[in-house]
Amino acid sequence: MSKFYFGSSSSSPTSPHRPSSSDDDDEEDDLPYPRPLPRSSFLTPTFTPTAFLSTHAHNRHQTLEDLRSELRQRSQDLAAELVQLVNADYHDYLSLGDSLRGGGEKVEEVTVGVLAFRGGVEEVREKVRGRRAEVEGLLAERRRVRKEIWVGRGLVEVDRRLGELEEKLLLGSLPPGAQTDALADDNGETSDSDSLTSSSTDTDTSSPSPSTSPTRLHNLTTAYLSITRLLTRLDIPAHPFATTTIAPRLLRVKNTLLLDLASALKEASGRRKGKAAESEGRLVRILGVYRELGEGGEAVRVLREVGKA
Repeated sequence: MSKFYFGSSSSSPTSPHRPSSSDDDDEEDDLPYPRPLPRSSFLTPTFTPTAFLSTHAHNRHQTLEDLRSELRQRSQDLAAELVQLVNADYHDYLSLGDSLRGGGEKVEEVTVGVLAFRGGVEEVREKVRGRRAEVEGLLAERRRVRKEIWVGRGLVEVDRRLGELEEKLLLGSLPPGAQTDALADDNGETSDSDSLTSSSTDTDTSSPSPSTSPTRLHNLTTAYLSITRLLTRLDIPAHPFATTTIAPRLLRVKNTLLLDLASALKEASGRRKGKAAESEGRLVRILGVYRELGEGGEAVRVLREVGKA
């Protein structure tokens, strides 16, 4: 008689049962069998026999001896499967040693190729390092040339501004041709000073000399200070052109400005008796020019000389 399991459709017979003398003998064969243990029950990572028995064995309607027999059968089946797997790959296991023979030569060939490749890589690295050093040197050279160009343009600008300032001060240090023009324009210096004076709110029509106009002196001092600030930005104290050409010319311009300021200060101090209010304003403006020039001590010295006189 074929086996049938709990819960299957075959558990209920399809034909009516006919009693016979062998019913008592076949009574046990008519009972349903428990289903085989699924393999997945043993594959859980946290499998323990206690947990298995507590969750599966109590509802199988199976004796402990039958369960042991089934587990032994399952163990035998697994052993048979393992033997089949080993026998299936046994030929490959035996041929593995033969396939590894001569592998040392192949490994040596690969090693030689790798060493050659490493040598090529090191050679390329050396070339890259050399090219990098060359590029860095060229970049440094470009930065140096750019700085020199910037300094050269700055010096040209300083020379231009200084030449214009010398021309206004009539120092006669202009290049050939320009000095003649400056001397020819000497008679027009008064009109130029008047135009500078007219741009200010204060007028100096009663000044005996246009060269001592506070507005003119302020404009000249501003031009001088702009030149010194430009030289400071260039930061070339040891440049040959700056030390041998620009510095002496700046000193002469500053001395000329101080002489003009001293003359203007003396005139303003001498006129205080006539027009006190106008004289005081003129005096304050001249002292302000001294302060911008950073020569407050020189102004005090001139005032002391005027007081003694």
